[in-house]
Amino acid sequence: MNRIIDLLRDRIGLTCNRFDMLDLDGSSSSEWDENEPPVEEPFEDPPPSGNCCDIGPLLDPASDPLFRFFIDGSRKTYRVADVEHNRRYFPLIAAQVGVAVCERDCRKYGGIGMKPVADASHIVNALVLPDLIGDSDVEAIRSELADLPRGYFEVIRYKFRNDGNPLDLAAAAVMQRMHNMEVKAACDLAQAGALSNDAMLVLDGSLMFRDPKFDIGDFRNVIGIAKRFKPDFTVGKGQKKSHVGIMVGHLEQGQRTIVHKRTFGRVSLGSWYLRLRPKKRVQGTLGGVVKLELFALGDAERENGFDSTRINVISQHVFAERNVTPFGADERWATHLYPMYLTEKYMKSLFMSPVVFRGLF
Repeated sequence: MNRIIDLLRDRIGLTCNRFDMLDLDGSSSSEWDENEPPVEEPFEDPPPSGNCCDIGPLLDPASDPLFRFFIDGSRKTYRVADVEHNRRYFPLIAAQVGVAVCERDCRKYGGIGMKPVADASHIVNALVLPDLIGDSDVEAIRSELADLPRGYFEVIRYKFRNDGNPLDLAAAAVMQRMHNMEVKAACDLAQAGALSNDAMLVLDGSLMFRDPKFDIGDFRNVIGIAKRFKPDFTVGKGQKKSHVGIMVGHLEQGQRTIVHKRTFGRVSLGSWYLRLRPKKRVQGTLGGVVKLELFALGDAERENGFDSTRINVISQHVFAERNVTPFGADERWATHLYPMYLTEKYMKSLFMSPVVFRGLF
């Protein structure tokens, strides 16, 4: 079997300097690296009197969960070689990008009620190339990759910049492909009629997609739950202005912040923070706090903000998900809801191992 780098050299004419595959996802990042658009104003109707409030009484353990579907996107990104082309030198990046969807229905499936939605979960193998390689060469590469016996490889392109790190530019292109896959999976569920007010979808992470080219109405019953967030951006006005890390530090278990408005592109969303764990059981003031996001839909919601009762009901159901936990199995246990933990495990099981993936090159 021809390896990919050999195909690029022998069939396309690219000079590839092969070396041991380098895992680009191995370096850890922190919440300080998160990208947060500015908070504009409180976005709740009626607005609470302060920055924080109780979410209300605990749900009856026998009540049906609000969240029916769970989506997790993931990627594995590698530097597999360096390329010489038209007197330019740049890295050759390869990636596995995927999305996993799981459904929870205890009555249907028994036990914990979680089952993968296999036809909505899939992996894409990709080469990530700069636009330094012309369209005709890219089409030739696509043609060669289509005949690989180990599965189809697509080509993800990014715009090369002399002042940009090509590794960062390639990683951003892979991340965008992952977000597009998450959005499509969510829209497919909505358009199939699988989502409703009492059968919502949880998407792991933020809803602030960089390129929101989709029908925002498909996200009516979708909530984003982020395990971490940037703590040093400002919320509030005047004398009440404060970094969000200070604001969430005042939250007690079972309390949330008010909803704040954010606008990106042509859409607006509301975001708020909920403490799942008592402070004495977690590390630092940010421990045990999740960020929740909803798109604003309808004229009233876009104009006046989210109904406080709806925000409290959603927060109560998120709070009810705090147990069971992946404590001891995942260091993010304090903010990692167990259904999302299981969806993430399923996602990772779909990837080729690094050894098998490296063998393709």
